[in-house]
Amino acid sequence: MARQTKPPNSMLNNTAVIVLGMHRSGTSALAGMLSMLGIQFGKSLFPPRADNPKGFWEHREIVDLNDRLLMALGSTWDDIRLPPSSWWCDEGLLPFRAQISQTLRRDFTTARLWGIKDPRLCRLVPLWSDLLDQLGCRICFILIHRHPLEVAHSLRRRDGFDVRKSGLLWLQHNLLSEMWTRGQPRLFVSYDQILEHPDAMSVKISDLISQPAELLAPQQMDAVRGFLSADLRHNHSVPENWGTEFGEYQPLLEKAYKLLSTKCRVDTPGDYDEFDRLLQGYKSITSRLDPAVAAHMDDLALRISELRGEIDRITSSRVWKMAKPLRGAKKLSAGVKKATAR
Repeated sequence: MARQTKPPNSMLNNTAVIVLGMHRSGTSALAGMLSMLGIQFGKSLFPPRADNPKGFWEHREIVDLNDRLLMALGSTWDDIRLPPSSWWCDEGLLPFRAQISQTLRRDFTTARLWGIKDPRLCRLVPLWSDLLDQLGCRICFILIHRHPLEVAHSLRRRDGFDVRKSGLLWLQHNLLSEMWTRGQPRLFVSYDQILEHPDAMSVKISDLISQPAELLAPQQMDAVRGFLSADLRHNHSVPENWGTEFGEYQPLLEKAYKLLSTKCRVDTPGDYDEFDRLLQGYKSITSRLDPAVAAHMDDLALRISELRGEIDRITSSRVWKMAKPLRGAKKLSAGVKKATAR
């Protein structure tokens, strides 16, 4: 009789550190800092780019799954509309749960401390929290925020977004992150704090993940200080100087920024009502969208999903894979021509 092998343990039984924050809010800087402190983000990471020269620290497959998940909900990463209530209970999302579980088990089973950084997670916390709990993970959240004017100016330069749209996205991401992580181990930080006080922030993070601060090696702290250099900041706004760029949304932004700044000092349940009122104000704004505009946004999300599927079909085809050396040679040839033309 053949000996039966024991099935592999399907539980992770380790600690996951989830970075939550709006795009362009310092999430990459925070994730890089966490990596210096020994938290693993996996091997399949997006490479650095001109707009993020020190890296994004984003897992390729996880970002792709989150994008697809949003599309399945009829949304995109820059959708100002709130997700439907209890969306994470939809049985149609079970394939995404299975794919996420498979990816996490493959890449993080042997890690004691591992992390995920993707701003899309701000809108997807309930599904991820539930899934990680099922996998036996202890979850710690680090919520990072940055002055909304800095974020808006950065997004205008990178994506051409109107400042008011960026302001609404900033509100949505921060308010949802706060609401969905209540009662969980979490830490609020600002982009300014991690750049200006890396040692103190490292100690706070160590406390959050239950790793005694005295275990931080001198070389780790040197690596953190070297990574969090001043050149990480590309847009700087004086917090008191709000101007009028956000228009009618400005009062909500100012209140939310003040509350988040307070959270960095002390995180107590006493301000939940204030956050709830801000979220209700956000709902009131986005509910006034013209039905035709909302329908247009749905159509765009569907079209993006279809285009993405077409791109995936092409890039996974045998012909595309066979032509990879030719594309590489063409790129190399273009580089040589450019260099010799100088």
